[in-house]
Amino acid sequence: MAFAYTNDLADRLVGTLSIKIGGVSGLKNVATFGTINPQVAITVNGDKQYTRTIDDGGVACEFNETLVFNLDCQPHDLFFVKVKHDRMAADVNLGCFSMAVGQFIAHQKKLLKIQLVDEEDFQLNGAVVEITPDYTGTHQPPVYKSPEPVNRGI
Repeated sequence: MAFAYTNDLADRLVGTLSIKIGGVSGLKNVATFGTINPQVAITVNGDKQYTRTIDDGGVACEFNETLVFNLDCQPHDLFFVKVKHDRMAADVNLGCFSMAVGQFIAHQKKLLKIQLVDEEDFQLNGAVVEITPDYTGTHQPPVYKSPEPVNRGI
C-alpha cells in the first residue's frame, strides 16, 4: 500500500521526537592503536545531535542516551543516523542508515535493531545500532505495513 504525502499543514509532524540510543555492535575497529571511540550522530529535519563519545569503547558499546528533537516536518522527510569513530585528526565513518521520519515514528516505543551500511558503497557492514523512537505531537503518521524499517544509506 502506497502513501501519498502533500505539503498540506495537516500532514505535518509537529511535536517532540525522543530517540533512545541503546548500543552499537559489530563495528569495525579502524583505530591504528588501541580501540575505536564510537559516537552516534542523528539528524532530523536539519537538526543534528550527537551522543557522547565513548573513549576506547571498542566494537560494541552501550550509550543509553536519549536525544530530543523538536519536529516540524513532513512524514516523508528523512531521518539520518551515522556512527563514527571520533578521533582528533579526522572522524572515520563506521556505518549509517536513513529512512522517512514518518516510517521511523510508526515504530513508536519499539526497540529497533537496525543494520548499518557503508557510506561509500551502501553495502551492509555487519554493524547494528539499537534505537527506540518516542513521538508526541499534533499529528500521528500513517501506520506502515512493513515489519521493520528499510535500510537506505545516505
